[in-house]
Amino acid sequence: MSAEAPAIAGAVETVLFGTRVLGWARCQPGDQPVQLELLLDGQPQAAAWNRIARPDVGGDVGFALTCPRPIQPSDWLLGRVALRGLAEGVAPHTLPLAPPLLESARQGWVAQLVALGAGEFDALMQGLAGHPRFAAWVLEHPEARALPERARVAAVLAQLPGAPAAGTRAEVGWVLAPVGHQSLEGTAVLGRGGHVFVVGGPNRPLDQSLRDPASPRVQQEAAAWAAVLAGRARHCAERGIGFLQILLPEKQSVLPEYLPTAWPTPIALWRALEQQVAAAPKVAAAVLDTLPLLRGMAEQGEVPFLTLDSHLTPAAALRVFDAVLARMGLAPPFSGAFEREQVMQGDLALRLFGVALPEAFQAPGAALQAMLPEPEMVVNDTTGRHVQARFVWRNPAAPLAAKVVCFGNSFFWDGGLPQNLSFWFARAFREFHFCWSPDFEPDYVAEHQPDWVLCQTIERFLTKVPVR
Repeated sequence: MSAEAPAIAGAVETVLFGTRVLGWARCQPGDQPVQLELLLDGQPQAAAWNRIARPDVGGDVGFALTCPRPIQPSDWLLGRVALRGLAEGVAPHTLPLAPPLLESARQGWVAQLVALGAGEFDALMQGLAGHPRFAAWVLEHPEARALPERARVAAVLAQLPGAPAAGTRAEVGWVLAPVGHQSLEGTAVLGRGGHVFVVGGPNRPLDQSLRDPASPRVQQEAAAWAAVLAGRARHCAERGIGFLQILLPEKQSVLPEYLPTAWPTPIALWRALEQQVAAAPKVAAAVLDTLPLLRGMAEQGEVPFLTLDSHLTPAAALRVFDAVLARMGLAPPFSGAFEREQVMQGDLALRLFGVALPEAFQAPGAALQAMLPEPEMVVNDTTGRHVQARFVWRNPAAPLAAKVVCFGNSFFWDGGLPQNLSFWFARAFREFHFCWSPDFEPDYVAEHQPDWVLCQTIERFLTKVPVR
């Protein structure tokens, strides 16, 4: 009996904002690597390998790739777009749309047709009447026969199924949303390229951007911040402790070209504080402004922020970590490529659409991962809260012997992912403390006697000047 010939299987499961395509593919038997190639009108547009962990389908067989131009649902349904799987010694295979995504594409196309003007609609229907895939689509979905009659199209839309019932698996399908789409509460907005930005909420970064940096109130707030920073640096210097304040910008200040419409970045208070810090050399020596670093990454084609999230990519987190070490007079102990894709759910997608959406990102490759000594978390004090959470790591194998205490926010967090700054600090230092707090806490510093104290905040939080 002859051995079974290897073949490629898989499916396209998700299309985000018309450009990001995710799914899975594997070659069986044999498990050869599969390269996925996205074709538009027969021309290659993007490629990726099946290397993302997908335990739900049995291994590291997931993929994610980005098409340089938006793809419409009709492009898939009419066969203009195809995703081809390629493996050595195996016949190429075009991956189908998973059934939930196929239905989502159909609904998305019907919605697009309804939005067309009468003339555009009739012209499109005439042009597609002889298209073989369009004819097959009409036959497969009898209700589509009513498409030329616009009133009946609306009736079809009204009958389409809604969200999954409680307790069922939530399938994520096609997401088509206009640039400028805002969340219901006004917290997040969709920009170009699928980037989601924080614009509202308690700190109102958009409103803060539109203030005048020269106004007396903004200048007073900047002066108050400068005084706090000077006080922190002085307190530590008097005790022989190193001090550094890390300022992290908002995503829109680093990637303003992706905003739905232009507005001033960074916020007015950041711009005023920059001037006051520059005029006070002792304060400037204790402040790390990471905006030039992150902007420089973007200008060089690197990705500093996650698309559906308000936080840094792992590569940007390592660059910020290296910049902090440079200000501490220390050489960076880790280097290597980010070449292994992982998937997470972005914090801003939930705000914008009410559901979490997956996003693939580049994690440390095997060579870089091998350089990272695993720390022991000896304190994990959260009690169900973020602010005032506290984590402490000890790491006898760490390359840097110092003890470091940090007061910051979610950009450090619990160190579980490489986009958390704590991930890198806990692996580099023999002892590292992270306290989620906007304030400098002198009693904690006195109790633990660190070699260095770091404080960190982000642009939109500048509007609340800490007590100390």
